[in-house]
Amino acid sequence: MLTERAERIALDISTQAFVAKMGHCDLRVDKESGEKAGDFFVSIYKKVKEALDQENV
Repeated sequence: MLTERAERIALDISTQAFVAKMGHCDLRVDKESGEKAGDFFVSIYKKVKEALDQENV
């Protein structure tokens, strides 16, 4: 369970950005595309979390 406020906020922001991006692109449904999508989500999350940590959220 996520307990840190910044982690919850980062997860919410990342999910919204990911869903918006995935809604506007054409991805094949296969293992490689799924892995790329997962990597993309993790990348967004890390950047958002880093920004929130710098702001001491």
